[in-house]
Amino acid sequence: MSFLLQSVKSRQVGANEAADRLLGHKLYSKSRQTRFADLQHADNVKRILKPAAELEKLLKHNPESTELFVPHWVQDIYPQRPDALEDVSLHELLGWYEKQMQPPNDNSESRDTMKLKKYGLCLRRRTSTPYIVTHQLVNPNRSE
Repeated sequence: MSFLLQSVKSRQVGANEAADRLLGHKLYSKSRQTRFADLQHADNVKRILKPAAELEKLLKHNPESTELFVPHWVQDIYPQRPDALEDVSLHELLGWYEKQMQPPNDNSESRDTMKLKKYGLCLRRRTSTPYIVTHQLVNPNRSE
């Protein structure tokens, strides 16, 4: 027993990882991926700028464009979801679907890949386990 305690004390690891190592369990494929749902009001939501090369291309082709940000899951993608996903909740969309660029010459839709109404993106359904959707608790009646 002293060997086990020394092996755990010699390195800072969590109790779960130490137990897995001592029992011989593999340490990969244990945790699922998470996705954060930013449910803040549209004025407070955090946006990600598009890459510089994409912004330069956008300014060359359309200098008046206001689409400087990557489409936001809650503010942009969920309202523009395909008609086939009209009855899907935000939680289910975030958990089971991934956004991907639509090939320029591909106009077909399959059961697993559907085009958004805007933004030139597609939603592809995951085949394995869904993301774990996390969010910050927001009280819309409280001002900050």
